[in-house]
Formats: sequence, structure tokens, C-alpha cells
Amino acid sequence: RNEANRKNKDFDLCKTRFDHASASTTYPNRTKSERSFMWTIVRDPTDRLVSWYFHFIVTRDKLEPTDDNFRRTIFQKENSYIARMPNYYPRYLSTQPFDLFEGNESHFINQIMDSYDFIGVSERLDESIVALSMLMNIPLADVLYLSAKGSGGFDEGGHAGTCFYIVPSFVSPGMRRIMESGRFQKHIHWDHVIHQAANRSLDLTIDTKLGREKFEKRLAIFQKTQKRAKELCLPQTTFPCATDGGKRPRKEDETDCLWKDSGCGYKCLDRIATELDLWGTSGPFKNTRPDAFRQA
Repeated sequence: RNEANRKNKDFDLCKTRFDHASASTTYPNRTKSERSFMWTIVRDPTDRLVSWYFHFIVTRDKLEPTDDNFRRTIFQKENSYIARMPNYYPRYLSTQPFDLFEGNESHFINQIMDSYDFIGVSERLDESIVALSMLMNIPLADVLYLSAKGSGGFDEGGHAGTCFYIVPSFVSPGMRRIMESGRFQKHIHWDHVIHQAANRSLDLTIDTKLGREKFEKRLAIFQKTQKRAKELCLPQTTFPCATDGGKRPRKEDETDCLWKDSGCGYKCLDRIATELDLWGTSGPFKNTRPDAFRQA
């Protein structure tokens, strides 16, 4: 949004695609030499599976969160959810067909790491965002964010046109035993390898490309601003779903979000960025077309 305006482009948003689709079908055989910037974020594979289980299986499918249901959901072959399948990250992140994975695992993982311009880490989200802003040379003002949903809150109303209360996740002793089993560890092995590689890559990027001292100073400013944004912007931001689930989400022109539950609170975030002088040599976006960000 701001970058498109800054470069005097004839469109309202920079040409961006963000999706849950697999890279091999969306960007087949994509290389870094192409005129695009491809990035993603990975999460600890165990935490990802637990979060997925509660968000989709427990919250939306209304399955009781028992140990047996968790085991069946993760391991049952009849379960069509790709997110629960083994080797989820190699399956989803690779720009090459997944049928090339077996027998070429190390090469396949290296190909994934080489295909992306940046891979962030969910557990180190603030560090990842600041590193990304430095790599792309964009001001901190453009990467401030508000969390639109989380455990114990409401989703965006995109499923069945209804707002769902997200059941808080937990790990029972029985679930813990399943996670510690050899079968489960084999299930997430290559996901864990990619997660470890992303962590290492982030550290190397900070230390060798960005400079640790410079990065830490920028990170401190970002985290201080994020704390202020959470205090001031969250209470006054209108999200798609209210605090009473079971109803239809608000219309897009009734929320403070750019699209569905993405970019929520952007006006308040811009005000805070201006207040704290985070724009650098650029200025905040001036929206001369109030309907520009509404879905046609």
C-alpha cells in the first residue's frame, strides 16, 4: 500500500500474492533470479500441528480434543487434510514436485532453502519482521502489525460465513506421549530440519548481512512501537468478527482492515508511526480513494 504510493505506481497495492497454496503449483521451478521476492514463515512443527488441530479440527469440525482423536487426526491416512501429513514443509514449500522428495531428501531441503529470498521463524516473529524490513530497505512504519486472531479469540469468519470462537489449545499428558513417540518424531523429522535451518539462516542473515548491533537497535525500536500499538490500536480497531461468535462477519467496509482480517488497524498504526517518526524519508500513505481497498 505505502510502497505502491511511494513509487507512484498506477495501482493501489503493490502486486502481492499471499496464499496457502503449495509453492510447486503456484511458483513452479521459481529461482531467485526472477523479478520477485518470495518469502515465508515456518513454525516449530509440533506447535504447528497442535495449533492446526485446535483451530481446524476442534474449533471448526467440533471434534472433542481427546488423546485418541489427536492420534487419529494426525496419523489416519483417510484424513485428507494436507496440514497433518508427514513432511508438510517439504510438501508445501518446495517449488519442485514433491514426488522428487523420497531418496533425495537433503538435496530437496537445500533446494527449498535456496529458492526463497527470506524465511522467517514464527517463534522469532519480531526478529524476522525487522530483518525483512532491513533486507528490503523499507521503513519500520510499513511493517507494524496487529494480531487479528489467536487462541481464545475469534477467527475472520471465512469458514461457512460464520465467526468461530477459537478453542484455546493445550497439550495433555497423553498428547505429550504421542508427540514423544518415534512415530510422531518420524512424522515431523524433515519439517524439524527445515525449521532448524530457518533459525540458523536468520542468525546468519543478522550477523553477516545486517550487522548484529544495527539490527538490535532497530529491533528495540520496533518492539517498543509494537507495545504502544497494541495498547492504543487494538481497543479501537474493528475486526471482521465481534466478541460474540456464531454470527456472520462484518462487511469489509465496516472493518478497519485492508482485506478480510489482513492489515487491520492500518490507520492507527500509521498515526503511531508518524508520532514516533518511523517513516524515514518517506511519508505515510494518503488514501485519496476510500474505496480502493474494498473487495470488488
